[in-house]
Amino acid sequence: MDFVDEDVVVTIFLALLNLSWAKNPESLREPLQRAMAALLVLIAWASSAWYVRRGVRSSGILTGVAGLLQAWAALH
Repeated sequence: MDFVDEDVVVTIFLALLNLSWAKNPESLREPLQRAMAALLVLIAWASSAWYVRRGVRSSGILTGVAGLLQAWAALH
């Protein structure tokens, strides 16, 4: 029996990761942390492109903006 939705688990994991970075921004100076932040940006932009190509324009734009904000906040 599957009681846990995988999307919920991923969302919670990403929220906790962002919370960790918010509480300790210096951790983003570590190469592994920066690589994880960059990966999250790539995932957001790829998801955005997927939504737009399938005609779900509003979700694509919102996801793309989220990726842009993630890139600015984590990698600037």
